Amino acid sequence: MVISAEYVASLRAGIESAPEWKEAWVRANDYLDALRMPADLDRELLLVSSFRRAIERKRHETFTPATQLALEEVQRGLDELFGHLVKPATETEVRSVEERLRLFLTEADAHGAFLRSRAINGELLESLRDVRLETAPPLQPASITPKPLEFTGWGARLKRLAERCAPVGNSRLLAWILGLAALAVLALSSL
Repeated sequence: MVISAEYVASLRAGIESAPEWKEAWVRANDYLDALRMPADLDRELLLVSSFRRAIERKRHETFTPATQLALEEVQRGLDELFGHLVKPATETEVRSVEERLRLFLTEADAHGAFLRSRAINGELLESLRDVRLETAPPLQPASITPKPLEFTGWGARLKRLAERCAPVGNSRLLAWILGLAALAVLALSSL
């Protein structure tokens, strides 16, 4: 697909003159930068054709933001370019996510042509199509078995002493006496 330079220049002038479309252009470029698409002819063709379709849609969908229309059309263009990376039987809800993940996996370190994925080895392409990508590995429930608390010899004696003294702690008078005795010991030890 060859687009004339005059058409590209007039489209760019129209985008630069309208703040809404200028923001959409910046956002679409940021999205393609996040996908690490190099600034070459493929990117320019994708952007120009996407914005042409978005502008046509804006005439019918006047209340839809230009950024939303532009990003939808850019994604549609990417889906057309990289649809071969996903099995044809994939549901439409999952398809674009699968394409974007596979695109990132195959193109993240590409230098030069963005459409290099067409030249992927057939065996690798089939394995990419067959593998179901997940956002995170499935979590396995922890298998923790409760273990009784075990004490050493001194710990067991201290535990028995605490169990014997526990009923005595219910008495307020004894609690006050023990509390004052502890304060007295603390005051004497600090002198």
